[in-house]
Amino acid sequence: MAQASPFMFQTSANHTGQKNGYNIDRQVRGSTRENKPLLTDSEMRGRWVDVLVHVNWKSDYRGLFRIYVNGETVPRYQYVGPTIDKRGGSPYFKFGIYQSHVSRYLRMEGKGLKPLLKLCTLMM
Repeated sequence: MAQASPFMFQTSANHTGQKNGYNIDRQVRGSTRENKPLLTDSEMRGRWVDVLVHVNWKSDYRGLFRIYVNGETVPRYQYVGPTIDKRGGSPYFKFGIYQSHVSRYLRMEGKGLKPLLKLCTLMM
């Protein structure tokens, strides 16, 4: 039985207070409990970024989730507590572009950029 992912990496949204960047979103049963900035746009743009995730999948206080960036020895993000639901299931990983909002941008900015934006979306 699969369960909802308790941690998601997301591009920053307006409600986070960060204009551009990458966030970690901790969820409990599909609802955001914590949304923290992980990387700013300037830290990512034009650079390779190495992200290491250290996880202990547990349903009690022994669980942990740490994120290290570019070889740093102090985690940029750390959570200690349940990392999986007590009801069962296994953690799983998904990745991809789930909401690129390219269509929304095209409606606002015009169709002239469509080929370029399609290429950019594929490269993300």
